[in-house]
Amino acid sequence: MKRTRASIQNPAINFRRFIVNLSVQTFLVL
Repeated sequence: MKRTRASIQNPAINFRRFIVNLSVQTFLVL
């Protein structure tokens, strides 16, 4: 719950985390 609230309060951090996760998945696929 705390993490969810933090993500809502800081959408920029959540978006950055999403991009990092996506790039990591792409790297693993490659």
